Amino acid sequence: MRIIDNFLPAPEWYWRTCLNRQFQDIDGFRGISIVSGQNFARTLLDDLIFTPATSPAFVRSSFLRRSPADQIEPNDIHSDAGMGDWTGILYLTPEPPPSDGTVFWAHKETASTTGPDDIWQADGHDRAKWQEVARVEAKFNRLLLFPANRFHSRAIVENYGEGDEARLGQVMFGKGDIQWQ
Repeated sequence: MRIIDNFLPAPEWYWRTCLNRQFQDIDGFRGISIVSGQNFARTLLDDLIFTPATSPAFVRSSFLRRSPADQIEPNDIHSDAGMGDWTGILYLTPEPPPSDGTVFWAHKETASTTGPDDIWQADGHDRAKWQEVARVEAKFNRLLLFPANRFHSRAIVENYGEGDEARLGQVMFGKGDIQWQ
């Protein structure tokens, strides 16, 4: 996994721009606004993260996610393996609660931290069947990158805030190798 603080050069401007976008429900996920991921990633990620041209990486898709308090999520603990090779989460809430962030899990029965969809689809809504193995705190303008097949979830299941104060992040799914250090 890789954590990059102070990722955006103008995070307040970007945050305000994001708040003015239209959010909609897409395929059971609420509060989504599609972002042109390729342009976003190429501008900001090239020299910092992507490996040499022998193994090019690119953002396959990207979207903003606004998740207000008590919003029910279709997935809790899950993997993004079907979405690409890696996942990026850019935390965009200026003052997130101290408990906000991303949690990484191991399935108790199999001890797996990655795996096929059938594990999380069967047990992803029962945290008693999982062991927390790592936690990354949400921090404004922090980018978290990790292999897409890792089991993970948001730290606060019920989300938080309303309107402009709701949990806000940008999610990216990418293909190809990236530099993990």
